[in-house]
Amino acid sequence: MGLPIEIHGLLPGYLENASEEFGISCFSKVSWEYISTVKEFNNIRPLFYKTTRESEQSIFVVVPFGQDYIRHYATLIRHFISMNTTNYKDRISVTRYPQIEVSMSDITSLDGLIVQGGDTVVLGYASELRDFFRQRYGGPESFFRNPYYTSQRFKLGKRVINFLGVKYSYWGSISKGLVNRLCELGAREIIYSAKLGTLGSESEVYDRIFSPSSYFLFDHTLLKWSNKELCNPFLAYFPDYDSENHASVPTVLEETFVQRRCLEKFNIRTIDNEISQMAETTVNYNKINGSNITFFALHFATDYLRKNQEKLATTSHDLSRNRTAEAAHHKEAMLGEIATLLGTYLEAT
Repeated sequence: MGLPIEIHGLLPGYLENASEEFGISCFSKVSWEYISTVKEFNNIRPLFYKTTRESEQSIFVVVPFGQDYIRHYATLIRHFISMNTTNYKDRISVTRYPQIEVSMSDITSLDGLIVQGGDTVVLGYASELRDFFRQRYGGPESFFRNPYYTSQRFKLGKRVINFLGVKYSYWGSISKGLVNRLCELGAREIIYSAKLGTLGSESEVYDRIFSPSSYFLFDHTLLKWSNKELCNPFLAYFPDYDSENHASVPTVLEETFVQRRCLEKFNIRTIDNEISQMAETTVNYNKINGSNITFFALHFATDYLRKNQEKLATTSHDLSRNRTAEAAHHKEAMLGEIATLLGTYLEAT
């Protein structure tokens, strides 16, 4: 019989500093082989430990921050264990700490040294788009770094463009806390550029830029929130990039044929884990505070969500092949196009 697995939503390093809080007398980090990538941001990953508590051993998993990220990893682990044993349901426990989640911005010191009033904040592929700006417009006017963030701020006309790199993964729900703090710090506009999945066709993968104009938030097939009124100012200049209805869901492990059929009823064109979370936060903050902070996304697709009748079809690209040399080449081309569009938009506004 295998060891029980405890999944905890904690800060990296928390177990090392407070193992006695869990009654743990001994622990050691579990190492494993993984695909090595050099990433400036989004590089803080869950940690695995073998622990001893009152002579009983277990695997203790530290997943940083948010509810959706914990859910995603718990689903991954549950799936892996289910493939190797029949008693997986009895072996896995998941513990969230909501106070840590709501205090994330304070814990990580996301403050006025990083984002200043009036900043246009660029999230996601911050380093790649930042490098484009450095080549085209010169060096930044300010630079700041702490263990969780790197901020480089560029002057462009009347705007200050703040490329905000984030070390931890703001997967899903935790992105709401990030965006809410940016609003509190006085950001003028929040721009999120990353990758997503398309429900359109495989030909759109690495070949089209998407900028949603309406947002839907789902928990698998349950619609939790939608909004079609949040203005996407980018589309006023580039209307051809309007990708219309976008859905955000907690985890890609729940992207099933059932979910796809549900999303089709709402004419959903694209799917990810954060965009609609960020949009909802911006809408709510503006309503409560009478502000007019804008938000929009500029994404490209790395995956096509197949229909039920396409389940046996092979695809050129999917989430398991997004690190090939061909995918890297296509990604670079997409980011170059996004950077050009973004620079043109920011110059015009």
